[in-house]
Amino acid sequence: MDVYDIIRGRRSVRQYTADRVPKALAMKVLEAAAWAPSGRNQQPSAVPRRDPGLSSIVVWVE
Repeated sequence: MDVYDIIRGRRSVRQYTADRVPKALAMKVLEAAAWAPSGRNQQPSAVPRRDPGLSSIVVWVE
């Protein structure tokens, strides 16, 4: 499967489970995001959080 197939096959998810994302997978996704280009080279920083009370594992730092 190449990137084109992955992009064309993506689907929106509207219902989520309460299952935790494995730490290794979360770190891999955050590492990929760190290598992604940023708009106008602003390079925002992300700090991972594993707080079950939050809806996101990423907190953006200005």
